[in-house]
Amino acid sequence: MQQIKGSLELMALADAMQFIAASGETGALRITNYKESKKVYFKNGKIIATASDNPNEYLGQLLIAHGKITEKGLKEAIEAQEEKKMMLGKILVEEGIVKEAQMKFFIKTKIEESIYDAFTWEEGEYEFIPGEEIELEMLEVELDVNPIILEAARRVDEWARIRSIIPTRDYIPVIVFDVIVEALPLSPNHAKLLRAINGKKSVENIAMEFRSPEFYVFKNLFECYQKGFIKFKKPEEIDLSMAKKALKNKILKLIEDGSLIKAHSLIEVLSYKYKDTKMSNDLNQLLQKKVEEILGDGNKVPKLTKTINEIAGMSFSPEEGFLISRVNGTWDINSIVKISPIKEHKARIIFAELFLKGIIKFDG
Repeated sequence: MQQIKGSLELMALADAMQFIAASGETGALRITNYKESKKVYFKNGKIIATASDNPNEYLGQLLIAHGKITEKGLKEAIEAQEEKKMMLGKILVEEGIVKEAQMKFFIKTKIEESIYDAFTWEEGEYEFIPGEEIELEMLEVELDVNPIILEAARRVDEWARIRSIIPTRDYIPVIVFDVIVEALPLSPNHAKLLRAINGKKSVENIAMEFRSPEFYVFKNLFECYQKGFIKFKKPEEIDLSMAKKALKNKILKLIEDGSLIKAHSLIEVLSYKYKDTKMSNDLNQLLQKKVEEILGDGNKVPKLTKTINEIAGMSFSPEEGFLISRVNGTWDINSIVKISPIKEHKARIIFAELFLKGIIKFDG
């Protein structure tokens, strides 16, 4: 078959997927941008699975969000994967935790949401890898390409309207109490969402807490904005006027001083805004080396050095708060990272900084 490879800016993702479907191909369509990568698996032209390095697209996170499994149950199922050589969904069905019909519904939802998300990417690359398959046993599902493409196109149009009000995940929603009081009672979706808003959390933070696809969080926030329930604050802008060399020196100083989360943010800026992949990769390697020096292979068990009352009086980001709240003196770093809706490399960076700040310690 002809090579299917290109840039998302130059050729529509829909064209590539339709060609694969029409040709009846088996393999994986890899889609990447500057900070995320995912794969869409095809079998005889049908979509059967997706994989992503974004935890919000993991099946386990979707099941937790819908109350089908607990974090403890997810941890145990993940541990069983290596032994049983099965995908998570099949394990949970075999153990009777989720019925097969329900699981197939969630797997299809996961597949669809992951693909819809890829259609919103403004830049990136794709490449079809013929013959690549998932090695673990899995529940069989099949999805046709065309209905997914049609819904993706509709979502792209809806995203355009939403993005005109909420351009980035960094925007911070703020409650307008007077309008909300006059509008009571609220719909369950809006009421639940508004309870999560405190004037400090970004849209990305709120989506993480709900473990939901960002589209639904953005959509409900957009609806709340239209009704006058909320307004938005712009995030603090990072000064991009400094030369790349100055930015590099600042990142090196942050790593040296133990401000690892801030260093990570600036490395992303260097990659996305300045398009300097080499420099950002070099700096990221230095950052990861620092993290590995602290966390090792991730098998250390973190313990809190502060009381709950002391921690409650301190200021943490939602991501830091999530990880801190899962430190129970029993689960190791790897276990907490695996059940977390935070990307693995970022979660490890946060843990390393929490150690440097003296919030957690490791025995032995």
